[in-house]
Order: sequence, then C-alpha cells, then structure tokens
Amino acid sequence: YIARKINHAPDMPFGGIQLILCGDFFQLPPVGLVKDGLCFLFDAGVWNDVVRNVVVLREVFRQKDQTFVSLLNEAREARLSQFSINLLKHAAAFPPQLPGDPIKLFPQNAPAEAVNQDRLHSLPGKCRVFHAEDIGQMKWILKDLIVPTALVLKEQARVLLLKNLGDGLVNGSKGVVLRFEYDHTHPMYQALMYVMESGQLSEADFQKQMEIHNVEMFPIVEFDTGKPGQVEKVQQQIRREAWKIEQAGTTVATR
Repeated sequence: YIARKINHAPDMPFGGIQLILCGDFFQLPPVGLVKDGLCFLFDAGVWNDVVRNVVVLREVFRQKDQTFVSLLNEAREARLSQFSINLLKHAAAFPPQLPGDPIKLFPQNAPAEAVNQDRLHSLPGKCRVFHAEDIGQMKWILKDLIVPTALVLKEQARVLLLKNLGDGLVNGSKGVVLRFEYDHTHPMYQALMYVMESGQLSEADFQKQMEIHNVEMFPIVEFDTGKPGQVEKVQQQIRREAWKIEQAGTTVATR
C-alpha cells in the first residue's frame, strides 16, 4: 500500500518497485496467510503478477550424504518415497547414539525459547544480562530481528553464533560460555593488564579500576569448529556487534 501510494501507481503490485524474493518458499507460511486459507506464499493470487522470473537453486552445500539430501527434498515436497519412509521409521525405532547433548530443533520460536530458558535456569551461577540499544529513524523495523533486545547468559550456557567472525567462526558455530572477562580491546584493560602482570598492581586494584572506568565484561566462549567426526576447539571473547538494516544503501536502523 505504501509503495503504491508513494509511486502513484495504485494498480501495480508494490507500486512497480522491482523486488528480489529469496528463500525456501516451502518453509512455514508467512504470518497472515493461514487465516486466508493459504499454505504458502506462492499460493497468493498476486504471485504470478509480481514474480516474473523464478530461479531454483538445486545444489545442497550443508549436507554431503546424498541419501539424506534426497530424503529432505522429498519431505519438503510432501512426496516421501517408501524407501525414505522406511529410513525414518528405522531411525525412530533405533535412534543413533549422538555424542554429548544434541541441539533440538523446533518449528516455532516459542517452544524453543521455553527449552532454552529451562536449561539456562537449571545451570548454577549468576545470570548476566546484555542489553541492546536500538537506534535509527526506523527502529520499529528491528522488531523481527533474529538477535534479542536482551541476551541472558551464564557460565556453561550453550550458545550459537549468529554472525560470521572469521577464523572458522561462522553463523551457526556452536559453543559453550566458559567465563566472563573484561573487554580485551578496551585501552584501560590493556594498559592495566600490563601493569598487573609486571607485579605493580594487585588483582583487587585491577578489578576496582575496571569498575571505575565502566569496562564491560563479555563472555569467553569455547567453540567447536571441527568438521563432523573431528574436534577443534577455539576460545574467543564475544563482544558487541552491530546489526544494520539498510534501505536504498542507507542505514535506517541498527541494533
């Protein structure tokens, strides 16, 4: 509606603005479609008017087992072969022995958040809360951002990285919070660490100076960066990151 009004094109979808729609359109339906009796976005009556060219990406990068890839493709199209059905039944009857505590997958955010909160509160120790700051002229657009407005952590909490940081740490890397330390990049931390390590400053005085200068504490996370069957541990302090929303090359909101 807004695009039609701004462009003075009331009869053109999105006011004639060119769109690039990306994603897996077989995933859960967008909010609002269910009440209209639609299951998927491409079921909408204006889909053929808006989408003129369709490009289908067929190569799977996250999975190497072609049998599993075929099963996933059949499941997303609701066309499971008898072979795939038998595989699933066998997996349900004889679940594989997975190392450690595997991540649970949920189709919606609410049950996932409930499990996360239960597991977090079951851990001993004190919670540390990291509050985000939303800035920009269109802050309301951040309401559906994947990162929360407040992040609650404890030692031994399991975490999942949501941003590529380099050195093998990518979106989806799994880790465990080992401890919390003052910001390693803060100039006061670097200066006083040198003084303390030389024996000229006690640890108690170091702590006091960190508090006086409001140096923030961040988690030290141990990530598993190895491939399946391999174990490669990397420890890194995770500090604040900016998540930006841009429109026409201009940042309109940041968290």
